[in-house]
Amino acid sequence: MVPNESITVKRNHFQHHYTCYKRHSKMSIFLQKRVACITLMVLASALTPVMGFASVQGMLGPTSTGSVGISVTKVSAAKISGLNDMIVTWSASDNDIIWTNDVCVFSSRALGSYTIRASGSTQAGGAFTLSGQNQNLDYQVTWNAGGTGNLSNNGIALQPNVTSSALSGAATDNSTCNGNASGPTARLVITIPKTSLVAANAGGYADTLTLMISPN
Repeated sequence: MVPNESITVKRNHFQHHYTCYKRHSKMSIFLQKRVACITLMVLASALTPVMGFASVQGMLGPTSTGSVGISVTKVSAAKISGLNDMIVTWSASDNDIIWTNDVCVFSSRALGSYTIRASGSTQAGGAFTLSGQNQNLDYQVTWNAGGTGNLSNNGIALQPNVTSSALSGAATDNSTCNGNASGPTARLVITIPKTSLVAANAGGYADTLTLMISPN
């Protein structure tokens, strides 16, 4: 497991580290010409302690008074949850595959600011690619960061291994999006054009799509 969030408490020059861990959540996507696996990753960035302290020792006497400095530093954190497996069977009479997944994105930064980075199998041209049946099948990844109650299938087109510009709209008061504004805060859209599906050989196609959310 990879640390997701750490809190450091200083008392009398001794440090105690309290660490929370994240899990990997894996999503499978299949088609009759099968579509993609989605794995999630969460990244938290560290902050430096706000200030330093020096303890003061008490003196011998009828009473004795001393003091200790106490400093707590909480790192920035992000979380994505609510991801589902995509399992689709497609036939020639169907249209484009447009698959959506409304998810919860949490960021501890002001305004719910974060970035997203997607990675998966790619071809020489840089497109996301499903592998199978001695050929590849391209797919497109779109991310809508509209926030609770404002989600749509429109958004930014994610490119392989490219970090997005700063986005906002993530939950800030509850890491499972059950706070004051309850509900999903972002939408993942996977698109495979009908023309590509018609040209592909029948059978299974798959990929692993990894989404990394970072507080920004």
